[in-house]
Amino acid sequence: MNNFSQLPHRFLSRIALAAAMALAGLLSAAAASSRTEARVEALLARMTLDEKIGQMTQVDLGALKDKRHVQQYCLGSMLSG
Repeated sequence: MNNFSQLPHRFLSRIALAAAMALAGLLSAAAASSRTEARVEALLARMTLDEKIGQMTQVDLGALKDKRHVQQYCLGSMLSG
């Protein structure tokens, strides 16, 4: 066989290799996503309603008068103003 007749075989081999690598990546990502989802659900189950509300609250840094309010209100994020 000359090099020209081997081109389709090489091309298909590379396509098959790329597809196998993509599938392996998808399966790995799905497993990681499943583990992450389980961790998130476990964390949410341990949080109080006040903690969940605080994590969803964004406070302007200029409006924050006392740093203790971050812990008191379970603040999840602050805007820089």
